[in-house]
Amino acid sequence: MKAAPWNLGPSGPRAYQMSGQPVERLNLREQVARIDDTLSRIERQQEETHKFVAEQHKLMAEAKKFGRDPWFLVIGAIIAGMATRLPEILRAFGLPS
Repeated sequence: MKAAPWNLGPSGPRAYQMSGQPVERLNLREQVARIDDTLSRIERQQEETHKFVAEQHKLMAEAKKFGRDPWFLVIGAIIAGMATRLPEILRAFGLPS
């Protein structure tokens, strides 16, 4: 008579995968350690998600502000352009660069 895959072996019941290979059983400490590791990774990912959401809210508020006041962008672009040419501008006014 052929032994059933769920029969009791010398060390107790054995679990089998669908392929018929025996499944390695973890002891309780290993199971708890894996669960703790998984939970800590989930918590870290949730914290990162909360940070990204908060940053997104800040960026959306700034985008709304610039949408209301587009002249801020124009002034910012002018100032940035002047900053790149600052030595030439100072020389044009006769100031040391």
